[in-house]
Amino acid sequence: MPNPSPSVLNIPGNISPALLGLFPALATATTLIKGLSIGVIIALVFVVTALMCSLMRHRIAEAWRIPFLLTVSALLTMLVQMNLAAYLFALYATLGVFVTLVAANSLIFTRGLEFAFQQPPFAVLKDALILSLKVIIALTLLGAVREFIARGSLFAGAEIVFGTHAKNWLWHPLPKNYSFILAGMAPGALIILGLLLGLKNLIWRASPGTWSPSR
Repeated sequence: MPNPSPSVLNIPGNISPALLGLFPALATATTLIKGLSIGVIIALVFVVTALMCSLMRHRIAEAWRIPFLLTVSALLTMLVQMNLAAYLFALYATLGVFVTLVAANSLIFTRGLEFAFQQPPFAVLKDALILSLKVIIALTLLGAVREFIARGSLFAGAEIVFGTHAKNWLWHPLPKNYSFILAGMAPGALIILGLLLGLKNLIWRASPGTWSPSR
């Protein structure tokens, strides 16, 4: 297996690429549905961009790899944004400018340079799907926890993605006048993410021989 090229961002090796992909989406992952939606969008753009980089790895000179990666990522993000505006306008309006930020997501950038341009398509596709699944699960979980702590509910706004029948999915176990504003703000997202990562590390350290906490 060839050695990956040095990262232009000089990212420490113990930081997971999937974790890097979470940070630009933290601000919009305020509910379970928003977290799931932005996670799927990031995954779609990442998988296709990584596959394109792998397919063109022998045709793109190293000096042109960053422009190529950013161009492909930007084009795919624009296509996703246009389709959201055409077919899921409510979701498009809800996510707002955060959809365009997917084009510069650090997961797409770092993994594209360090892995996608170095490996054959099958290996890249497998890697991209695994990392994408991690991002979707993490953002959905983060959005669910933030929604429950901030509003005392789950599945708020499900109808904007799954149709009007999904209004019945709303679960509100806490009083409707309950609110905890900090959890819905950007600082609250970082605090909750840190607590979830700490909980994950505690669980894995209590189970010797399982996954490394840094993954």
